[in-house]
Amino acid sequence: MPFVARIRRHIVALFAVFVRLQRTAPADRPLLVFGIADGAALYAAAFLASAVLGVLRQILFNAQFGLSEEAAAYYAAFRLPETIGALIAGGTLTNALVPMLLRVAARDGEQAAHRLLNLALGTLLAGLIPLALLAALFAPVFVSLILAPGLAPETQALTIVLSRIMLLEVLLVACEGALAAVLISRGQLLLPAVAI
Repeated sequence: MPFVARIRRHIVALFAVFVRLQRTAPADRPLLVFGIADGAALYAAAFLASAVLGVLRQILFNAQFGLSEEAAAYYAAFRLPETIGALIAGGTLTNALVPMLLRVAARDGEQAAHRLLNLALGTLLAGLIPLALLAALFAPVFVSLILAPGLAPETQALTIVLSRIMLLEVLLVACEGALAAVLISRGQLLLPAVAI
């Protein structure tokens, strides 16, 4: 299929999604079930909106902090939690859980799927909480040797504080991944797309 035809098909699907959302009461929108084409269009729009918002965020951040020591501390501090989150929870959890939830729900029922989700999320948090605590404890070592060895001592101190605060995000990403898997396995894609 030619490239232009595929783009046109995605635009039509996205338009159909927006019309459907507009015709649905706001309280019922998160419960809408989407097909593959509609879901793909919704996710494409969400990623595009996320990219635009990311550029805007970067423009505002640069206007406020520029090339300051605070900006350097922020960027260095962001690396540790982002790496842990990407390796452990970011997207992988959702992609692994969706087929399992579908299979268990079809074979053993919704209660079994809930038990699977509880087990997966509990196990993940049981591993992530100690990892996040260890990372927070050893943040000074990570910052001085790996993340920001060339920064001034006061900037390294700020980086350590910011890293410890941002490590909480890893726990939230794990919970979001599990909840997104539940919604996606039920065909309810609006909230996971908006979460992007």
